[in-house]
Amino acid sequence: MAVKLSAGVTDKGVKLALNRAEKAIDSRVIADKAAHVMVHEYLPMVFKTNKYGWPAPSWRSGKPLMDTATHLVSGFVYQIVATTGEAVARIHNTFRYAWVHDKGYVSKPKTKKYLTIPLSPPLGINEARTARASDYPGAFVLMKGPEGPGIYRKVGGVVSVSLKNRKRTVSRAGANKDVKTIERIFALVKEVKIPRRHFMFWHPDAKALVMQRVRAMVSKRAKSDVVAA
Repeated sequence: MAVKLSAGVTDKGVKLALNRAEKAIDSRVIADKAAHVMVHEYLPMVFKTNKYGWPAPSWRSGKPLMDTATHLVSGFVYQIVATTGEAVARIHNTFRYAWVHDKGYVSKPKTKKYLTIPLSPPLGINEARTARASDYPGAFVLMKGPEGPGIYRKVGGVVSVSLKNRKRTVSRAGANKDVKTIERIFALVKEVKIPRRHFMFWHPDAKALVMQRVRAMVSKRAKSDVVAA
């Protein structure tokens, strides 16, 4: 069962609770608008732009959580609960690993001696997200490999200059090129410390955006009522 996280706009940042801002508008409509802005506008922007400045990942290229952002964002849902005098919108993420990224976590192997961590480069970002060692026939383990303990594969020709442990040779054409004969595609480690990338909280910018959208909705409805009258 997926771990569900609560996020909110109260001072403690535990749940989203908005008192009815306008008597003419049902509090459930206000809460629904606020939650919708958070789930479909603000939180997706946080991941897309790395708004909170999370440090770059150590095992692959790209921005933090970029390869999982689409999945994490699609896991945000909310429900409106009406109580006496107010409506509460509870926002949570249905993916279990959302908790891991939000709180931070130390991952250790449960049955084996090492964890296998796909590396990008040389693997592509999307490829690394779902890669398994069994997907690469011919790959082999080197505990004292040139790039450290890991699973390697044979390669030929020019490779990315971002890869470590290159050696300079001369190609058949006579030009100098960066080449290597093997490359590490999985690191073997005893544990991985997943840094805390806190996103399930009520940021002041989120509050400002929600209130802007809610006020615009209230103003639009008020003008509509005047015209209808």
